[in-house]
Amino acid sequence: MPDVSNLSRRGLLLAGLAGAAAPVVTPRSGGGAWRAGAVSALPLVQPIASQRAYEAFGVCAHPHFDQSGYKYTRDWMSALASVGARYFRGLYAHQHFANRTTTELARENGIKWGATVCPDLFFPDSDLAGRIRHIASNAADVCLFIEGVNEPNNVRGWGSPPPPDWPQRTVAKQRVIWETVRSEPRLSHVHVVGPSLHASLSTESDHRRLRDAGLVRYMDFAGLHRYPGGRYPDHLLDQRLSWIKRYWSGKPAWITETGYTNALHHREKEGHAPVPEDVSAVYAPAALLEALDRGCKVSWYELLDDPDPLAKDDIESNFGMFATAFEDAPPWRAKPVVSTMRAFLARLDDPGPPYRPARIGLRVSSEAKDVRATVTGRRDGAVTLHVRRAANCWDPAARQRIPVAPVPVVVETARGSMTLVVDHNVQSIPLRT
Repeated sequence: MPDVSNLSRRGLLLAGLAGAAAPVVTPRSGGGAWRAGAVSALPLVQPIASQRAYEAFGVCAHPHFDQSGYKYTRDWMSALASVGARYFRGLYAHQHFANRTTTELARENGIKWGATVCPDLFFPDSDLAGRIRHIASNAADVCLFIEGVNEPNNVRGWGSPPPPDWPQRTVAKQRVIWETVRSEPRLSHVHVVGPSLHASLSTESDHRRLRDAGLVRYMDFAGLHRYPGGRYPDHLLDQRLSWIKRYWSGKPAWITETGYTNALHHREKEGHAPVPEDVSAVYAPAALLEALDRGCKVSWYELLDDPDPLAKDDIESNFGMFATAFEDAPPWRAKPVVSTMRAFLARLDDPGPPYRPARIGLRVSSEAKDVRATVTGRRDGAVTLHVRRAANCWDPAARQRIPVAPVPVVVETARGSMTLVVDHNVQSIPLRT
């Protein structure tokens, strides 16, 4: 039986179904009536601070993509602000004409910037250090983290494989980043995130080689790319996190890219498996919760679709939260994931100084082994249970929907109990504690 003493971690639940006297409600009703009565011997659960959960979610963007919708800087920054995300992740290239405007708009909208700064293994060290010093002088207040080389183990755009000594080169770049950031007092608050390996190409051996080259000493967070390939968001996530734990001293992980492409007309077997737009919307809040359960932060890939001449068959061009038309000019159509995450993040947003919610007595139980629950607490004492089935609702091979049967889930607190009917949609239930 899994340990139920801490529902903010994975493996949360589940003792057997605890009675059936409480009323049963439908999955989308937001909860049922509480049944009063003392419940004995409840495990103590530590909720995650709601604001910490809110701040863990960001969105990837491309400020320097001037051949796509991102050339409309003010418009995409406005679209990002409408989602309610705490930060965006994207390249900081101070020579690019849009960089200054992006910085100013981030400041204006209270949005932080997770900066990638090293485009490849051959980027000159002097330019890399200069880019970081420019952040210190011009964008320190909006900078949230500075990240290492993006996917250094991947075959790059010019068609050549990475050099045989790519782990050593990667660590050398990471050391320049680390030492430059740490030498700048204005960046004392900035996290240094390690290189994120290609999601499908990374191996356990890659992690070991980077450790042996000295990576661990030059990062606060381990970078991680994890695309579920059309499946529920935790697909192969624990495997990759186990490699980080084994080889990178258990550094906390920042999932700097995850998401789903909506290129349903793509017919090749290779590459990311596409999903319908509404499936992306179902999986997005679960992706944040699964990251939180494992002590991770997460960046959704990405804000805007890229150019695609209406066919919607190009995998890389259809990851966006907003769909773009042929010429990519705004206004852009918000996909269902926008309203889903806007509402979900608004429930979590709880601004103020860092805080630690009080522990509560709580038991969540179901006969279904794939029920997951995450508990968040606000500074006013309100506590919310986020519960869902960790089940695929889309078959990426057959490209068809998978029915997810609702299951009863019993929730018990010191003030009573209730029964929910839970499927793959995240339900956020206020708790009576």
